[in-house]
Amino acid sequence: MNTDNLISLSEFAELAGLQPYEVTRLITPQEIIPVKIGKHKLIDISKYPPKKFKKK
Repeated sequence: MNTDNLISLSEFAELAGLQPYEVTRLITPQEIIPVKIGKHKLIDISKYPPKKFKKK
């Protein structure tokens, strides 16, 4: 697995212009499926580009 494209939920929120709780809400209905490494949840930006989730 290439980990170069993995970022934390808070980093994803910052890039997408969202609050961290809004990213968590996207994970709950599985619009975004995070990668789990140990106890950390990371988002693959090659699958889920932040610009796709920016507020309109």
